[in-house]
Order: sequence, then structure tokens, then C-alpha cells
Amino acid sequence: DLNVTRVLMLAGGVTPLADKRSVRVTRREKDGGLKRFSVNIEQSGKEGRADLEVILKPGDVVWVPESWY
Repeated sequence: DLNVTRVLMLAGGVTPLADKRSVRVTRREKDGGLKRFSVNIEQSGKEGRADLEVILKPGDVVWVPESWY
């Protein structure tokens, strides 16, 4: 099972400007609706908390916004 942190590591990591506290996952549901998750990969990594992760499904979109501070 791939979670958000693992997928980002496989993609080469995040940039220094990445907002690791607000990684977003968008999933299209069977009924056509969208489900959105916010993942704090900084907290899950520092505290080793797998319960803060989202297990990805085919078609999920992961977006890492930039942080200016």
C-alpha cells in the first residue's frame, strides 16, 4: 500500500519551498463526487504516526503547495 509520504519519496521528494503541513489528496468517488484529504507529512514523519497518512488509491491526485514562510 502506498501512502502520501512514500509516493512523494518515490517522486524524488519535495522542494525546500514545499508546505509539508498541507499536502492535499483529491479522490474521485464512485458516485462522481470528490473527496479531499489534507495530510501533514511533517508531523507524521517527526512523530512516526502512520495514522496521519492517507493510503492512496488509483486515480488519486497528490498536490504539495508552496509555503512562503
